[in-house]
Amino acid sequence: MPYLELDDIIFNIQKFGGVTTYWRELTSRLPTFVPGEIIHSSGNKLMRVYSPKSSAKVFHSSHFRVTSSRGVKNVTTIYDLIYEKKMAGGRGRLLNLYERKKSVKYADAIVCISESTRRDFYEYYGNLIGSKPVHVIHLGCNFSPLKSLGQESLVRRSDFLKMRLSEGQFFLYVGGRSGYKNFDLLLKAFVAGNFSSQGFSLICTGAQFTDHELEQINNLKLEKAIFSIGLIDEATLGGLYSVARALVYPSIYEGFGLPPLEAMAMGCPVICANASSLPEVVGTSGILVDPYSVEELAEAMSAVLLESVRAKFSKAGVERAKAFDWNESASRHAKVYESLAPF
Repeated sequence: MPYLELDDIIFNIQKFGGVTTYWRELTSRLPTFVPGEIIHSSGNKLMRVYSPKSSAKVFHSSHFRVTSSRGVKNVTTIYDLIYEKKMAGGRGRLLNLYERKKSVKYADAIVCISESTRRDFYEYYGNLIGSKPVHVIHLGCNFSPLKSLGQESLVRRSDFLKMRLSEGQFFLYVGGRSGYKNFDLLLKAFVAGNFSSQGFSLICTGAQFTDHELEQINNLKLEKAIFSIGLIDEATLGGLYSVARALVYPSIYEGFGLPPLEAMAMGCPVICANASSLPEVVGTSGILVDPYSVEELAEAMSAVLLESVRAKFSKAGVERAKAFDWNESASRHAKVYESLAPF
């Protein structure tokens, strides 16, 4: 009889993002900490609301599924509460809310990826949780200087030359930009700090700019200073972290916040919002700003133009990132499983 079944359905729901990173890194390490047999299953994303059968002792889904098989213990992970907080909508909102509520109802143990997420979780689902154990297990960090492209190979790439990419001469923005991600604030702060005239650029990863974003950038006369380089691989991202002036991450809400952690591990100073889980991840090793203040964000970006300030937060971030380890995360997940079904 298998001990643990890991439901990999997230890989059929989304190809990139914090949840896929969490599940990939976690599941690759669990065999070291779980002595019993581990099996993997998946499912068509169109069938994600259905409860699969399982022959294992413990079933852990990457995306809110629970098994209908009797006697099997269910574990569910709560990543954030963006749909409950109405920070994301569309057709997916009702589906996600249904999935989450069902998973909480039938879970035997629950994992939250930050204390901030656990607080929000109790706010919205306290009546369903009851006496069920809720564990906070932080994510880890898979970034290190040895795994990134070297600075020379990165800054000499022809596709980056046109962006005036050189060490310390650009700010970096990573990930989605809509709604609560607060990208509008960053655009305004970039103007307020007059960074373009000082020779600085803003490089954004993720989806290409929308028509609305391009219009904003053009209206602010920033078309020669702000660039989108699309989706990139981990090595290139690591290289960008290693030569950026700072990562700017003004998001109003995060369940955890992997980009700030990745940046810190690479020695990249972090400027982020003093909101939700971000202070929990960054601590005093980054610059925390009011997510509604253009002036405060612009001042923080100006501060890291001083090499002494940049060096201070670079060193502090590297030390802070050491506290977040994927092996420790996997070990703690294994203890959750063992509490439900002894090895």
